[in-house]
Amino acid sequence: MLKKLIVLSDWGSDSIYQLEFTQAINGSLQSGLYPHVEHVNTSSNTLNAGFLLQQTILTEERLGRPQDTIIFCGLENSALHLPLFVIRTLTGIIILGENYEYVFSFIKRKIEEVFIYSTQYAKTSFSSRDAYSHVLPFFLENREKEIDLEETHSNTIIERDDVVAAHIDVFGNIITTKTVEDVKSKLDWSENAIVTVSASTHQCRLVKNPLSQDDDKIYCGPSSWGLPSNPYILLATNLNYSKVNAFEAFGKPKIGAKITLS
Repeated sequence: MLKKLIVLSDWGSDSIYQLEFTQAINGSLQSGLYPHVEHVNTSSNTLNAGFLLQQTILTEERLGRPQDTIIFCGLENSALHLPLFVIRTLTGIIILGENYEYVFSFIKRKIEEVFIYSTQYAKTSFSSRDAYSHVLPFFLENREKEIDLEETHSNTIIERDDVVAAHIDVFGNIITTKTVEDVKSKLDWSENAIVTVSASTHQCRLVKNPLSQDDDKIYCGPSSWGLPSNPYILLATNLNYSKVNAFEAFGKPKIGAKITLS
């Protein structure tokens, strides 16, 4: 049985790129079987990619089969011809990708072991297809012992512990890297918080469900991101009442914009 492949990339929204990448993998498989491939689209911002990678792993651990899952991180706009990292998490998920900036920052504490696969290839405009698609079949078909992997240490992975805007979802909600426990140590439910994102400041009430408030104000509260027991804080408006979403209300901040909440 082939393992499932999840592709986290900044090119996955283009169906032709998806097709080329998948066909390149299928052409390198020995079993004659085709893997189940799922795509998660990210921006080229490595902090955003790293945050989405963490959420993908948490989702797979809660709802999927982590020991039967491979995740490939392909950021074409950020690739610098770095060595390919092969990471095994504590729950058995295997992750392949270049250790560039913050791609692995949010999962560092989930790592059990790290290896490097050195491959020589000419830089192209689509390295995911041209350089890495032939490596993935070894892991999809449980043949990784056939290739040379050099063990390395996770201390080369940068960690992030600052509070920033890590993701803007399709509804314009801002998902932050601040957790409920962080906020609850200073505020109680229904108390007002002063929230600053970049240079824009608003008063936001802390509520248990920021998406179900019956007015046009900005609210903060638990999101569906992060650990269910301690989720990340969400900044949101109810679009049934508000003409703007949180992203617009805070001046359309960039991913990585600093956030203070007090």
